[in-house]
Amino acid sequence: MNIERLFDPATFTLTYVVFDPKTRDAIVIDPVLDYDVLSSQTSTASIGRVETLLKEKGLTLHYVLETHAHADHLSGSAEALYTSVHERLYALPDATRVFVGHDYQPNGRALRWETAIGASKESNIQLRASTSRADFVTRDGTPAVERT
Repeated sequence: MNIERLFDPATFTLTYVVFDPKTRDAIVIDPVLDYDVLSSQTSTASIGRVETLLKEKGLTLHYVLETHAHADHLSGSAEALYTSVHERLYALPDATRVFVGHDYQPNGRALRWETAIGASKESNIQLRASTSRADFVTRDGTPAVERT
């Protein structure tokens, strides 16, 4: 299995093209539909980059998977997020590979698109395994922030 990544710096979103190098069968995970807030216009430039990659590699696309709606960044609760991460993700084996959907590149650091559950439990700046629910939900008296 091969995994190609495409990064959209306007939305900090990663799109993945996963394919079998022998059969050339492929899926696309989390393609970006470009949106210009100022003009309220959409474009397909990012999808065009995915299409170009598929053609250059001679891949046959079978599925497009959306792992989440981007409206989720504005809704939901820190409590639910904490529970989901601790009870579902952190219950997986430490060696489990994780391909992130977004990387906000805090302080201008280089793009990171892959981690492992064990590494996240130990060093995730937002939510380590040792972070208490109370500390995650409210930091310094303010709600938890997800974009750092």
